[in-house]
Amino acid sequence: MKVLIVDDEILVRKGVSMGVNWSELGFDEVKEASNGLEALTYAKTAYPELVLTDIKMPKMDGLELIDALKKHCPDTIVIVLSCINDSEYIREAMKFNRALDYIPKLSMSTEELIEVVKRAKNYIKESPAILPQKGVTSEIHIFNHEKEVLLRQAIESNDLIEMKNIIKQCFKEAKAQSYSLEQFIDWHEIYALLSSMLKRQHGNMNTLRFKNQKAYDYLRQSNSLNQMETRFLDIMTVYIDELKLLKNKVFSKEINEAIAYINKNYQRPLKLTDIAHHVGMNESYVSRLFKKCLNINFVDYLNHIRVSKAKELLIQQQLSVSEIAYQVGYQNESYFSRIFKAIEGVSPKQYLKR
Repeated sequence: MKVLIVDDEILVRKGVSMGVNWSELGFDEVKEASNGLEALTYAKTAYPELVLTDIKMPKMDGLELIDALKKHCPDTIVIVLSCINDSEYIREAMKFNRALDYIPKLSMSTEELIEVVKRAKNYIKESPAILPQKGVTSEIHIFNHEKEVLLRQAIESNDLIEMKNIIKQCFKEAKAQSYSLEQFIDWHEIYALLSSMLKRQHGNMNTLRFKNQKAYDYLRQSNSLNQMETRFLDIMTVYIDELKLLKNKVFSKEINEAIAYINKNYQRPLKLTDIAHHVGMNESYVSRLFKKCLNINFVDYLNHIRVSKAKELLIQQQLSVSEIAYQVGYQNESYFSRIFKAIEGVSPKQYLKR
């Protein structure tokens, strides 16, 4: 079997290619590529069984590469090497099972990488069973942008009842339109969102076990839409408990109060002084708390919150970019656009088109 490692950072490529004994895992050929275009050129002739790819790369990015691989090498299994700010791209990559899994490349351990590769090998053997089948409609979008935003908000607020209601609504619509289990490919996107939100708190969906199975396998082996719905609801209950546990571990009382205050007042011209006053601490202490608990400074965290809220407004397509900038706390559209592009890699208008 062949494995292809794609990343524009040579240290990352070498770390993955040389940090694992690939022959022991059954791979007799290990290749590297520095961008998506180079990787695709190789893949078109070599047909690698496994590809590990970064998202943001020159010439051809990871999302474009994944789509091209599904066209030219449909049996190739893809794993995404992600950075902390890639959550939106990760979920896009995992839509409709285009990518099997993702690993945070800055914090991944050799053991974690090996575990994910071993799991991928199982899907290589039975890849036709998990890839979209010929003749099956692939343009089914029951889990649309509106439901995605609602589910994200429910997860962020630990609202288990609302989370379950959204899942029930998705399955209700699928059954009302007589979709088969094979046609309901939206479940991959729902799972990807759950996984992405859990990893924000340094958790992992693979730790959630159901009848001795990982969550993904537990869902994938459902025999009907009704059974998959029941299993999703089972997962939600355990998922929210895990999420609460992780949040309590990661954040102190003060940082939780600061985050809640920011989420409520991000539209205002907030300063670190405001946060410090609210939690009853001095500025330098609050600043250290952000770096220690979130691994990010206050300004960057505030910008991420504002951009996240801006994306929700962009999806609704009811306001201009200038109006959205003002609503999320920026007085200058040009500055807002620069911040947005720095975080998302594209401008607000490009994001809306995509």
